[in-house]
Amino acid sequence: MVRSFDDLDKYILSNTKIIHQIWFDLSKNSKKIFANLQKYTNTWIDMGYTIHTWNESECTLLVKKKFKWFWETYKSFPYDIQRIDVIRYLIMYRYGGLYVDTDLACYKDIFQYINPSKIYIVESSIPIRTVSNLLMYSPSKHPFWMKVISELPRVRNILYLSRHFEIMNATGPGLLDTVYHKYRLLYGIHLFPSELFNPIGITNSCDLNYIDTHDIYTIHYGTGLWENMDSKLIVFLCRNYILISTLTIIIILAGSRYLYRNFKERRKIRNGSENLGTQNL
Repeated sequence: MVRSFDDLDKYILSNTKIIHQIWFDLSKNSKKIFANLQKYTNTWIDMGYTIHTWNESECTLLVKKKFKWFWETYKSFPYDIQRIDVIRYLIMYRYGGLYVDTDLACYKDIFQYINPSKIYIVESSIPIRTVSNLLMYSPSKHPFWMKVISELPRVRNILYLSRHFEIMNATGPGLLDTVYHKYRLLYGIHLFPSELFNPIGITNSCDLNYIDTHDIYTIHYGTGLWENMDSKLIVFLCRNYILISTLTIIIILAGSRYLYRNFKERRKIRNGSENLGTQNL
């Protein structure tokens, strides 16, 4: 039984195939929500994997004991989900292994796909994002993760338009995507292709009746627990972009037709007034 952080640290360092998850109890419903997510975690356990779910206290100790120089930056992020994002990169650097989101289900032995000496990052199912931080594999102490970590203090001070964009681009997939593109060739970073590891996006249905899981390794069910209203609005716009685009075009065309007809009527009235004035002269 793990009795201290030092024991936990030694245990994880000695287990090269450990799977990391992170869960902070942030609300009175956290325990109930976490219990509902166990059906996804159990798919990994059923494969025989060892899972460690990092709690908030353990994450705090990880930063204070192993990344002391990063503590001020870590605690300065305004949202808890950003600290959860950041911890992923710290875990990947110190311990390596496989990080998976709590709403990611396993359907096939993922270690059959992995070369243990390489980094793998899951490809996003959203075309505007190349990679996501919901599924990552790495050997320990790989320098790529220090490149990600060193970028965090810089992007933290950028002014973002909304909470959603701050989370996505200051600590989340946007940040990882930027660093990935910068160093992917230097470090030979591999992708977990979306069609095998992340086939469901915000524009897709989660109905497994429409998905052949025979060749699929993992599916992300996207519970969106971190999302606020701005995130939900963006997701709605993405899911309904065809309908919204069609309505926008219809409104533009109808508005243009109305303005054109209004312009013709006004010009007709003006020309009639001018002709009447000429006749009076």
